[in-house]
Amino acid sequence: MPPKDLFIHLPPVERQAAKILDRLYHLGGECSKRHLARSMSAHKKPLWPFAFDFLVQRGHVRLTDMHSRRHVLVTLMRIPQRLEPRPIIIKSKIKRRRPQTEWFKQNLPKFRQRDGYDDGPDLDALPGPGHNNPPPWPAPEPFEPTRELTINLAEPPNWRNRRS
Repeated sequence: MPPKDLFIHLPPVERQAAKILDRLYHLGGECSKRHLARSMSAHKKPLWPFAFDFLVQRGHVRLTDMHSRRHVLVTLMRIPQRLEPRPIIIKSKIKRRRPQTEWFKQNLPKFRQRDGYDDGPDLDALPGPGHNNPPPWPAPEPFEPTRELTINLAEPPNWRNRRS
């Protein structure tokens, strides 16, 4: 399922311009034109140059020359209200629920008792401390170390000869 378009209410060039503004906003409001174009895969969008020119002409972005003539810094100036994304309204599914029949209402206590949902578990039925029943598994034995571990921090370990 393709992602829903937040800018479906706009004509094509303005829609692409709004996508450029949105991406520039998410990139921090300032980046190079090349980075912006590559992050949006502009080579796949034929309207991208027209949309970018539209933004420059309207003054929504500012272009600043960087070190060489090929590097241009794009700065977000403002996002007009017309080009803001519209929220996607997701409709909840209608859950159809059949009304319970009289027969089901009469037999529901039997079903709950049969399935074990009639009442909660008794405290006596729970295993463990604080209850009357001991746990069904044996208690663990206390841990006793079989040998003492000593580490000499004065000399570095000899990793090549591990047997010593």
